[in-house]
Amino acid sequence: MDLRKPRYSLERIKSLVRQKKYRITVTALQTAITDFGMEEDEIVFEIEKISPAEFYKSMDSFKAKGFWQDVYHHTICPGVGSVGVKTKAYVKLQISEDNSVIISFKQL
Repeated sequence: MDLRKPRYSLERIKSLVRQKKYRITVTALQTAITDFGMEEDEIVFEIEKISPAEFYKSMDSFKAKGFWQDVYHHTICPGVGSVGVKTKAYVKLQISEDNSVIISFKQL
């Protein structure tokens, strides 16, 4: 089941990231490198720029039922990584044990 409202406060997610209380999954890191040429610090920079208007849906985790994930369609602007043109990123975020978790960061 998908929800049309965020399950987590985007400001709380960003606050945790600023406090360095976050994890990036191996998959998210690999796809960010492959799709955008981005390293961890650039991913964190983009998370800070996500706006509430970019919210797409909240969904139940496929692997761990009962854990919700908020999905954003975030615009990556020119000059970031090797993109060169505006493109959309599919970003899936979660809060777990008082940490932000960047589950997915890939080209939409």
